[in-house]
Amino acid sequence: MKTTPSTWKRRPLDIVALVARWLLGGLFIYLGVSKVRHGAEFLGFVQQQLSVTNPSLSSLIATTAPWLEVLYGLLLVTGIARHAVAVLARWWLGCVFIYMGLHKALPHPKYFLELVQQYDMVSSPFLLNCIGAALPWFEVYCGVLLLCGVAVRGAALNLIAMLVPFTLVVFKRLWLLPPRRGFPSVQ
Repeated sequence: MKTTPSTWKRRPLDIVALVARWLLGGLFIYLGVSKVRHGAEFLGFVQQQLSVTNPSLSSLIATTAPWLEVLYGLLLVTGIARHAVAVLARWWLGCVFIYMGLHKALPHPKYFLELVQQYDMVSSPFLLNCIGAALPWFEVYCGVLLLCGVAVRGAALNLIAMLVPFTLVVFKRLWLLPPRRGFPSVQ
């Protein structure tokens, strides 16, 4: 009995992964090219939002980061070194969550608590304080797990479980509620 492997047939999950890889790669290429085209604006972002005060360091970041994004996007689109790209993406995502969690928790936790209160997800001050105190540190913890490669799927699922409700609430506020002015007081 002669069997020939059918290489042109793909499983549905393989097709979804391929399309997702192309979309993500295209997004990285687009973002990198747009940062190269608007270099002065990106330099201002690096200096103001990322708080890089050293002019030579901010210039180095503003010059190299967009090209690294383009390179990463090309690696994703072409599929070259897929495993290395996946590890780099996991490290990048881990660093992003560590940075964002520390940014919420350390300088001014009151601002993050006010932001959570604006979402109107919970009305109890106890639950509001628990979310405001625990969520940033949980983001840091999941980011460290991603960075170290420990329990990667579990950490990713927990991060998705945190991001989806907040994203839905943001979209709800954006489309259904009139915009608010200023921060409400925290109790």
